[in-house]
Amino acid sequence: MRALNCLPRQPSTIARILRGGGATGSATSLARKSTSTSAVRRNKRKLCLITITRGTPSSHKARGSLLGRHDASPRANALNTFPKFIRYVGTASRDASRARITLTLVALNLASWFAVAWFYHLPLLGAHSSSLILRAGALNGDLLWAGEWWRILTSQFLHVYFAHLIFNLAALLFLGAALESVFGSLRFALLYLISGSTGQLVAALAAPTLVASGASQAVMGIAGAAAVLLLRRRKSRAPLLIALLAVLSIQLGLDMIAAHTIKPGHWSGFLAGAVLGYAFTVRNQIRKRQI
Repeated sequence: MRALNCLPRQPSTIARILRGGGATGSATSLARKSTSTSAVRRNKRKLCLITITRGTPSSHKARGSLLGRHDASPRANALNTFPKFIRYVGTASRDASRARITLTLVALNLASWFAVAWFYHLPLLGAHSSSLILRAGALNGDLLWAGEWWRILTSQFLHVYFAHLIFNLAALLFLGAALESVFGSLRFALLYLISGSTGQLVAALAAPTLVASGASQAVMGIAGAAAVLLLRRRKSRAPLLIALLAVLSIQLGLDMIAAHTIKPGHWSGFLAGAVLGYAFTVRNQIRKRQI
């Protein structure tokens, strides 16, 4: 297959190139004549170089291997998964530097933790009691029915344990930065707030006496949207899938250790995020960017 970036002005040269005879020689001689200094002075026009690409089965095979389109064995694919995930970590870091909403949410969660620790004279890395964060703005069923609906939003930025906060922020950076680059800042903000509010509301209604707090419900909503996005998109998805499975495994493992079941706030937040992710993708309101 021959591809011409531009055609020469001599009909005889075009005919020789199309016939295949002396194509390389014609291109070389024409390039030499066109690029000479005397030709530039005489013609005073822009030079046109001919590029003739000869495709062979071996070259196509090499090109396919570079693009990752060759057929590899399952063992080779498994060995290539971890390097892809490492590259995804670098891509997620670059996405996080441009993800304004994600960084804002991370900053709000950190600021809330340090503000509570400073106001109540607590150690920065120590645990906060449930009764204390309830006074700071956390949620339970009794206060919800008393009309303090604003706690549905404020409770999403309050945590009891510092390790829980760090896990939520790490999951937010890995998944949130990628989804914000796909959905856009406004839709990602709606995804975080709606799924988090849904999870907090269900948690307060399911167990009215317990304190509902933390960003886990919102993180699970982001995970639900990421799962729907992976199912609907046909591009490379192994790195994001690994990050998603890691977040879900750790979160569900913590649920089984702490409550011996999946917390209602977590699975309701996951379902809310999945519904929103489906709505965003079906309406073709995503940016064309490969994750």
